[in-house]
Amino acid sequence: MASKHIVLQFNDGISDTTSQVVNEVKILQQLLKDWGVLAGTASIDGKFGNKTLEAVKLFQGKKALKQDGIVGQNTWAALLKVNPSEVQIIARSSNAGGGSGGNGYYDVSKIPSEWEQKASNLVPTLVKAFREQGITNPKVLAYACATICHESSWDPNATNTNDAASKTGYPGAGLAQITWKDNYKAVSDATGIDFVGHPKYMFEPYKSLQAKAAFYKLNKMIAYIEKGDYESAAGIYNAGKASFRSDYTRKVARDTPLWLPVFQ
Repeated sequence: MASKHIVLQFNDGISDTTSQVVNEVKILQQLLKDWGVLAGTASIDGKFGNKTLEAVKLFQGKKALKQDGIVGQNTWAALLKVNPSEVQIIARSSNAGGGSGGNGYYDVSKIPSEWEQKASNLVPTLVKAFREQGITNPKVLAYACATICHESSWDPNATNTNDAASKTGYPGAGLAQITWKDNYKAVSDATGIDFVGHPKYMFEPYKSLQAKAAFYKLNKMIAYIEKGDYESAAGIYNAGKASFRSDYTRKVARDTPLWLPVFQ
């Protein structure tokens, strides 16, 4: 019988504290201890923090796996000393107490298959972060997911090094991909998180997604998204004007409907 596990990565058990996630992280931490890559004195606390991340990458390096810190099918199999075919990756449980119609409901089993592995453990964080900013509309959550696909590929450590802002110390970073100091300052004021003094906060999923949600509100994108005009919203996000069109805006408009079943 296959061993069933969810995909884990940095910040699990911290931003997503559901019992399923915390218990999986505890199993991971014990296995890392058994392999000698996590210190024997480290706590089995169910929090996928920096020490657990470092241990996962160390283990992946020893096993010639991609050192991305993501515990998917191949990493679970190596930890368990079994063939990858003996590990079944399952979806995270939908959040309890949600309810439909924009009240925080999500179903990770409906994530588009291309993004299931990378996004399933971050969608709960996105829902929580956007709710913190007062945003629960399914269209806005779906739109945010579509943008992340084309901005960072769901990599919380992604950095845009190809534009002018990358040389200022305030590049497009993490899941937010907000650029320039003025925008960092604006989302700092809106969220109470000091992104200007600590630009690396953009690499922390929960904080980064709060910044993304705040940016939507500050730039009056919500009204466009709620009426289904996803491309105009993408134009504002990408170039500061609703009339702007590009390959990026077309892709976001095309893909947003694919994410709507996750939140409805």
